Amino acid sequence: MILTREFKLIDGNDRKLQARKMRENLTSYNMDNYIEPSFPKTARYRSLFNAYYITECFKEQTKVAYVGEVFPNELLFAFGFISLNFESISTLFSQSEAIDMCLRLTEENYLPRDLCSSVRAAYGAALANCLPRPDMIIINNHLCDGLSKLGFQFSKIYDTVYSTFNVPLQETDESVAYLAEQFQHVLQEIEQATGMAYDDARFRQVIALSNEAKDYFLKTIDIAKKVHIPGLQRELYEIMAVNCWGMKEMVKICRTLYDETQEKLAAGETAPRMKRMLWVGLAPDQSHEMVQYLEHKIELVYWTTYWEGNLMLLDSGQTLETMARRSISYLWNSVRMREQTAYVCDENEIDCIILVNTWGCRNMMGLGQAVREMALLKKIKFLSVDVDIRDKNNYSFSQVKNRIDAFLEIL
Repeated sequence: MILTREFKLIDGNDRKLQARKMRENLTSYNMDNYIEPSFPKTARYRSLFNAYYITECFKEQTKVAYVGEVFPNELLFAFGFISLNFESISTLFSQSEAIDMCLRLTEENYLPRDLCSSVRAAYGAALANCLPRPDMIIINNHLCDGLSKLGFQFSKIYDTVYSTFNVPLQETDESVAYLAEQFQHVLQEIEQATGMAYDDARFRQVIALSNEAKDYFLKTIDIAKKVHIPGLQRELYEIMAVNCWGMKEMVKICRTLYDETQEKLAAGETAPRMKRMLWVGLAPDQSHEMVQYLEHKIELVYWTTYWEGNLMLLDSGQTLETMARRSISYLWNSVRMREQTAYVCDENEIDCIILVNTWGCRNMMGLGQAVREMALLKKIKFLSVDVDIRDKNNYSFSQVKNRIDAFLEIL
């Protein structure tokens, strides 16, 4: 049972009730800001898959795990799990008026407002009992240090299994072996939680599907680096954010995008080269006013799409080891962030960088200086803005717009 000040006692184990509460709170979904997709086949299939994915989470027979943003979901898919990450939950609610309810509930339950609003929004959705009861919660120590604390709190709310593992910041043979051993332990914990035995053949099938989807993804990225096709960079970001590598649906999504991109190339549907701006930091949904304003003036390239970990294939002969290298490769290390951001800038011929400091994100505030130093060294124009893509009380677009306009003028 969940105790809140607004709902008193809430049954945290009834997924039918949770599904109903989710529907009730998302009736105010903002359709006024609907954006006609540049890649309609891909966007349609991706949207249908997202809807199917969320619907499945609320079925009693479905095994659901809460995970962090860059969790290696192949480990879960091998056992038939569906995973939900906290960032996706926050993004879903931030596209409707329900975000105000979520944030208000966290304040009524004594969560401080100086925390990241993405963490607060996910916690508020749980307090409103709008999320499916998880069978497991598995969190690592990055990207966000707040997620491990949130995952632990959720394990208390839902009285469920909480598992965690530590990802080293430096890649060495020893650190890779250390993390691969932890992944083996995670597999054992999943076995205990589900009563299912590990099936190596099933795991290899998941890895093959992961690599097949990633292969189409990488081929599309190669095209996006060379030519400007409106909407392509955003669609690549959306697919990356789904993080369902290892599911057959992900193969279809990535293949559809690659095919649509080839069709546009053949039809000559490319646009003149625009200035390219690298978006560094947490990105909102595409209907967000800041994204819409920038996309009319410049080509946005999202840094997370080009993280080294998102471009790696897994070695079927050393799956856990390459999975460990992929996890270590994510950027929350000042040296690696500087090097990887420089690589992304070179590969995409970036003209300028916008560093988006999200309210309450201590990581970005600390590591932003590494990006600033890299931009100065490479003589790339740099802008830093403070925003909150969830809580409108901490953000004014008119103020940010003035800074953006002045920045764009010097380009």
